[in-house]
Amino acid sequence: PKIIRIGSIFFVLIVALILVILRLVHTPGPTLDPSIVPPSTPQRTTVGPAPTGPLNAPTVPPVPPSDTPPRGTNGVQATSQAEQLLQQAKTVWNTNLNQAQTLLEQAVALAPQNFEAHFQLGRLLTQKKQYLAAIQEYQRALNINNRISEAYFNLGYIHLIQGNYDLAIQHLEWCRALSPPYQDEVLTNIGIVYLRKKNYRQARSYFQEAGRLNPRNAVARDYLKKMEAGEKERKKKERHD
Repeated sequence: PKIIRIGSIFFVLIVALILVILRLVHTPGPTLDPSIVPPSTPQRTTVGPAPTGPLNAPTVPPVPPSDTPPRGTNGVQATSQAEQLLQQAKTVWNTNLNQAQTLLEQAVALAPQNFEAHFQLGRLLTQKKQYLAAIQEYQRALNINNRISEAYFNLGYIHLIQGNYDLAIQHLEWCRALSPPYQDEVLTNIGIVYLRKKNYRQARSYFQEAGRLNPRNAVARDYLKKMEAGEKERKKKERHD
């Protein structure tokens, strides 16, 4: 009969629709693969309050002794030439990294007390993954001025990716003690250090604080999601065992 036939077709269509919906629901999404915050000078405009409680940062290390800066006509001329070389290096940075390095090395030779020359050379060497040389340049920069948070941030980054976790935490905490406007990125990197040290409680605490300071921090948010997913999977496995 027609009624039974139409009913059978309708039933088949309903079953097919349910199967399609179930397949869509169970289709896995993309795997989260958040990366470490890059070692460039962070650009943040939102400044949150300094974290309190167990996340308190230590004070910045005392100002180290430095050599007497050049004086007189020759010193002024050398400084001016170094500034010109710095600007030239920034101009060719994205097109010819080797030329930029040569210009920065010339600037450092002309004005060894120029913080910016050492700092930018450190950034360039970091970009080229010449980490030992980069560390030396950042340290020379900090010997001139130890109140620049980006130098500590980038040193913390290098120690993090090299697996020197205690040094990474130390430099990132010194960076945070200067209250930079990108504290959420500093906290994120500290969280990554603790995650690699398998101190999950501390890692979660830093990621949460980073998200509180800047809700748009996608890296901290993704790490938290990944940690929560891992925790759920672990509990699920324990129940089955």
